[in-house]
Amino acid sequence: MSRYRLLLVLIAMPVVLSGCSTAAKEAYYTVRGPQANVLVIRPVADTLAGYDSFTVEPIVSELEGVLPAGTPQLVQDRIAVRLQRKTRLENTGSRPIVIKGQIVYAEIKGIGGTLASPGQELVCHIALFDSADNLLGWAAIAGKTKSRVRGTLDEDALAEGVAKGVEEWLTDNGVPDREEDKE
Repeated sequence: MSRYRLLLVLIAMPVVLSGCSTAAKEAYYTVRGPQANVLVIRPVADTLAGYDSFTVEPIVSELEGVLPAGTPQLVQDRIAVRLQRKTRLENTGSRPIVIKGQIVYAEIKGIGGTLASPGQELVCHIALFDSADNLLGWAAIAGKTKSRVRGTLDEDALAEGVAKGVEEWLTDNGVPDREEDKE
C-alpha cells in the first residue's frame, strides 16, 4: 500500500468507525487536493515536443466583481510554477509556447443544498500559440476541489487545478515531463 493511501486510511479510519462519513470525505478530498478536467475544443494539430520554453500571458477574467481581484494573477502564477516544476520547458528559449487564458466560469458551493456534494470549480479557456501568434490548440480547463471551504472560494486549490490541467494537456501532446529525466 502506498504511503498516500496509508495516510488516507489512517485519517479516515477513526472517523468512519465513529459513524461520520462526511468528515472522512472532507479529509479525503483535502489530502487528495485539486483535480482538473480538460475539454479540448481545438486539438493540437502537431506535437509540442519541439518547443523548448513557455510564456504565460496575463490571464483575464470575465467575472470581475464575482471573483477576488487577485484570482487571474494567481492562476497565471500557478500555471508558470507548475510548468517549470513538472515539464522540461524553460522560462526562456528559441521556440516558446505562448499560453493565453480567460476565466469564464466559477462555481462556489456553500452551506445549504450542497452539503451532500460540496465542490468548487473554476473554468478557464486556455489557448496555446507559437511565437508568430499562430493558434496551436484551445481547451476549456476546469480546476476542481471538493475540499470544504463553505461559502468562500478556495482560490489556491482552484488555480492549482487549472495549472494541473494545463500541464496534463501539454504533456499529453508531446511536451516532455521532468519524470522522464529519471528513466
